Formats: sequence, structure tokens, C-alpha cells
Amino acid sequence: MASYREAEHAIRKLDSAAPFFFRVKFARSAAEKERIRKQREDDEMLSRAVESEPFPIQSERSPFDSFSR
Repeated sequence: MASYREAEHAIRKLDSAAPFFFRVKFARSAAEKERIRKQREDDEMLSRAVESEPFPIQSERSPFDSFSR
């Protein structure tokens, strides 16, 4: 009986192998899917906030100089 690691290795060897040239890709885990979903939501929220920002966003690295105007 083959181990899980041996089975995984055999499946990976099928990727782009002759004569069929299968495209093998393992499914994402539920935790990985959730992480990607949250990252996408955060990115969308940030882009919406930036698009609706009426004032330029000041970088934290450059201090605000109120006397430069």
C-alpha cells in the first residue's frame, strides 16, 4: 500500500507529462480559501475608501508641514 506522500508524488509527476500533458493542480484548503477571500475583501474596501477620499492621502513617512503653503 502506497503512502500519502508517494501518492502525491505520483500525481505531481503527471503534470505536463507525455503523452497526455495533464495540468495537475491541487485544491486549496478551506483555510487558504478563507484567507484569500478576506484579503480580497480588504483590498476592495481599501480601494473604495481611496476612490471616495476627497483629500490627498498624506504618507506617514513624510510629516505634514502646514507652513509650506
